[in-house]
Amino acid sequence: LSNQKKYGDAAAAFEEAVRLNPKYLEAYTKLGYTYACLGDLSKAKETFQKALALFPQDPRLKEGFLLLLEGFLRHKPGYTILL
Repeated sequence: LSNQKKYGDAAAAFEEAVRLNPKYLEAYTKLGYTYACLGDLSKAKETFQKALALFPQDPRLKEGFLLLLEGFLRHKPGYTILL
């Protein structure tokens, strides 16, 4: 429960960072991972997609999104809506 609160606090901080600077790549990346840690894979996917639209050539971002998808699909076989 303590970790959930920390992740919730982190998500709020990264959301604010993105709001203040919509081109802050690291905030998007960390926000996406934080949503994934909270189990909100829809928001994680949405966050990575926004970042990919802003920074389509960033290899770290592409790798992070692929790792998120791979981890999700490993735990939820047959769930392909993220693809």
